[in-house]
Amino acid sequence: MDDVAPVLVIGTPRSRTAWLAAFLSTPDRIFAHEPSVHWRDLDDLRAFLDRPGAAACDSGLTLFWREALEMRPDLRLIVVRRPIDDVIESCKRAGMPIAADAVRIIERTAEVAAGVGASGFAMCLGCDDLASEAVCGALYHFALDRYPSAEWCDHWRDLNVQRDWRGQFAAAHANRNGFPRLVIDRVLGKHQQMAEA
Repeated sequence: MDDVAPVLVIGTPRSRTAWLAAFLSTPDRIFAHEPSVHWRDLDDLRAFLDRPGAAACDSGLTLFWREALEMRPDLRLIVVRRPIDDVIESCKRAGMPIAADAVRIIERTAEVAAGVGASGFAMCLGCDDLASEAVCGALYHFALDRYPSAEWCDHWRDLNVQRDWRGQFAAAHANRNGFPRLVIDRVLGKHQQMAEA
């Protein structure tokens, strides 16, 4: 497992990252879901990527894809995009609070995800593409160098996997001076620069 490339699934929030973490996990390789809410800084990202078999689905890391790629040039990136209006509607349906800063984070993450897709450094797909067994098979192969069994695809096809977003928010709040602060600073700093330009 030491010689396998790390894998990050990034993209817009509410783009089925919890489902992907479950779908892509195998007994020998677990895809962590949103581990960055517990990290202090980019050194924790480096330490994570240097672990044997490192794999995660984390929309917060979308804003740091370049740093991740610099840390690990062998990194396999998968970008899942979802239209901003759909993300906001999904947040509302889940009962998530949508403050102005949350909308800015969603917008900025969507903008960066589109840029990563255009860069050629990643496998890119839309959230709706995950309904296709062929797309899911290609995604699985890209991440794990093998195809999933038909039984595995059948098992996951119609399952709705939801993360406990309240627990996720609580973890991010408890670690508000850690990595979640880097996300907020990067987004609000971008908007501040745009306002000043």
